[in-house]
This record gives sequence, structure tokens and C-alpha cells, in this order.
Amino acid sequence: MSFFMAHEEEMLEGTKILWSEYLDYYYLMCKKQAMGEKSFYKELQNHPRSTDEYIFQNLMYWDRLPELRIWKLAMYIDPAIKAGKKNDYSAISIIG
Repeated sequence: MSFFMAHEEEMLEGTKILWSEYLDYYYLMCKKQAMGEKSFYKELQNHPRSTDEYIFQNLMYWDRLPELRIWKLAMYIDPAIKAGKKNDYSAISIIG
């Protein structure tokens, strides 16, 4: 840390932290090193993977449900990609 503190201005040139009072640059870089890039981006940057790696490529979103009169059946899926204690549950709703 002493090297960083001695060269802080030079090392922070061109960086931007949105909430530096909460998590400063030095803390984030230490976490990135300790966690590994993939985990760091998933857990702290809310960027789990590139769009090329998405399982579901063509998703449609609505701000309200479409009129169901034109459809006989509708299905909504909220998949959990990985099972584990910290992960979300999968959800499937079928209306019709």
C-alpha cells in the first residue's frame, strides 16, 4: 500500500469511481486481485458475462403484460443458471 500511496495521483489518472466514499479504487483493485476477474465483475460490477455467452439470446420485455385475448397460452420464464444457496430460484409461469 505504501507504493500506491506514494504514487496515488499518477496511478489514479484516468480512473473514475462512482462511489469512492463507499469503495475506493485501492480496495476495488485488491478485491479484483483476490477474487479473480470473473468473480469480481460478477459480484461487484454486476456484469456476470459477455452477451455472447448468454444462454437466452432473443428475449422480449414488456413494461406491462400484453393482452392475453389474442393468445391462448403465455409462458414467462425467469431462469436460474446455476444452482446453489446464494443463487436465485428458477421460476416458470404459464397463463392460459
